[in-house]
Amino acid sequence: MGLFVAPSGTTRALLGLAAAIGGAMLMAWSFVTGIGVALNGGGTGAVGWGFLFFLGLVLVVAALTFGIVGMVRGQSRLLALLTIVVAAIPLVIIVVVWVAAQS
Repeated sequence: MGLFVAPSGTTRALLGLAAAIGGAMLMAWSFVTGIGVALNGGGTGAVGWGFLFFLGLVLVVAALTFGIVGMVRGQSRLLALLTIVVAAIPLVIIVVVWVAAQS
């Protein structure tokens, strides 16, 4: 029988913020590198970068969920709000790029 200490509200908020920052950095890095590999014309290899991009996207969406749950529960509202803002930035950029590509 072991002891499990549930993370506090601040710890959850910091985990969400770390996931948002890490996911955004992973998305940016894999996007730029993946585009370079795809346009290089030297062969395959861009699929792995696309996978890393979607892994970063999953981290960002999970962080956004952490932030929303933190706001609803009222735990560390400032960190939850900061997590929502940091997680929303890459999502807004994706929408802007997608809309620009459609026109």
